[in-house]
Amino acid sequence: MLNSIKKKAAFIMAFAVLAGTAPVLYGGESVISDGGIIYAAATEDTEDPLDPYVDGFLFTNDGIKSVLIGVRDKEGEVVIPSEDSDLPVQVIGQCTFQRKTGITKVVVPDSVKFIESNAFDICTDLEAVDLPDSVISMEKCVFSNCSSLLEVKMPEGMTSVPESCFSNCRKLKSVVLSSNTKNIYTYAFQQCRALESIEFPDTLERIYGASFSDCYALEEVNIPDSVYMIDMYAFAECSGLKKIKLPAKLTAIKARTFYHCSSLESIEIPETVTTVEENAFYGCENLKSVTIPPSVTQIGKMAFGYTVGEGAAQFGLIDGFSIKGQVGSAAQEYANMHMIPFYDMETGELVSAPTIIKGDVDSDGSVTASDLASMIQILLGKVELTEDITASADMDDNGIVNILDLIKLKNLFIQ
Repeated sequence: MLNSIKKKAAFIMAFAVLAGTAPVLYGGESVISDGGIIYAAATEDTEDPLDPYVDGFLFTNDGIKSVLIGVRDKEGEVVIPSEDSDLPVQVIGQCTFQRKTGITKVVVPDSVKFIESNAFDICTDLEAVDLPDSVISMEKCVFSNCSSLLEVKMPEGMTSVPESCFSNCRKLKSVVLSSNTKNIYTYAFQQCRALESIEFPDTLERIYGASFSDCYALEEVNIPDSVYMIDMYAFAECSGLKKIKLPAKLTAIKARTFYHCSSLESIEIPETVTTVEENAFYGCENLKSVTIPPSVTQIGKMAFGYTVGEGAAQFGLIDGFSIKGQVGSAAQEYANMHMIPFYDMETGELVSAPTIIKGDVDSDGSVTASDLASMIQILLGKVELTEDITASADMDDNGIVNILDLIKLKNLFIQ
């Protein structure tokens, strides 16, 4: 249809030129044909009537609202119009600014309510954005990979931080959340390596998986008591994190939540917690002691006291690590299982100080693949069981070394 219109327009223009009555464009200048002689007229450039962009913006609408779907030829500060075709601009469409370089600041008008996915993704020169409180919905990855973004204030209309919203914004230092925030979704601030602090509102209920993983500069986190769940890897690899307050409503510390938080110095586990899952505090090398309340009845593999081993060892106990807890509790059972010194949390007295490492069948001070080979030799009857070897090879502490112990050692090793 459009090609047909263009052909008709070209025919009419050609006829008019031959008749000597029509203006013609040459190099952006208006010229007039008069009896076959061409004259240039000193007039302003005329915009292409077929170009859908207006002042560098491309809109579409449904008769009620206008949607920004394209941007071009923009640099520095960009102010998005609040109206187009007498309709309010309410939506910034998917990928509208994606990969646009040279833009350093964007001002979003208070007519906007919705920002779709990847709207500003990979705007590597974007340093600042003004978001109005009128925004009530943002989809995933809106500002992901904006590697120059320095600070952001979330709109008060937002009740969540979407998935991967600011992931890989490596210069982002300051974030102000909406006072109505309930959820921080997966990967929301992953790899925001310059993020030094963040204040959570007391409306917050859940921090989803890996939402703050790899935030190296984050040093202290105070999680409000309104939070009932913190998911796996939420603060993993936050190597600068020294102190964190856990909420009173928390019932479980999920797997690898604080994985490799190597600067973490202390942790207070709320008495509401019943489960600490595997590797929850793996690699927390500066965490030398932890008090585990009697409410905790389940502790996963290498949840406390382990880090990367030296040499051929895949993992090993943290030097000087100890556990405080109630005598006869799951905390003491875990300490005994992993040969960790255990102290009575009420009296402070040392209850047990094992020197044998569970799984260290060959007694070389670490658990490696050679221990699996040694365990097989024991089961084949080729190694004499001494008291010390039995203590390290008897993984389930039932007084017998059998195939079940080999399976447990294998699971511990591959973990």
